[in-house]
Amino acid sequence: KPAMQFEPDYESAFYLRCNYKDALGITRTLGEICEKQKVSIFSMLQAKGVDSFVVLVENCKSSAITKVAKELSEKDWCVGEPFVMPVVMDE
Repeated sequence: KPAMQFEPDYESAFYLRCNYKDALGITRTLGEICEKQKVSIFSMLQAKGVDSFVVLVENCKSSAITKVAKELSEKDWCVGEPFVMPVVMDE
């Protein structure tokens, strides 16, 4: 029986929350960054009057969503670091 191994670049669905300053093209930019990192968006919520959006993404490597969060954090409209955590989604 093989020993249990830690996989630092695990695969999961992820929740990402990003705070922002209002600007044009945020949703487009998010989509382009996700596409570049081969991360598929499952859903997005952007509530009126709240300066943050939440994205659920389909299963991807943790390294890919980390790259998405890093690229978002470098945008002028991004406030602080995006929050990312793995989630369990029913298929």
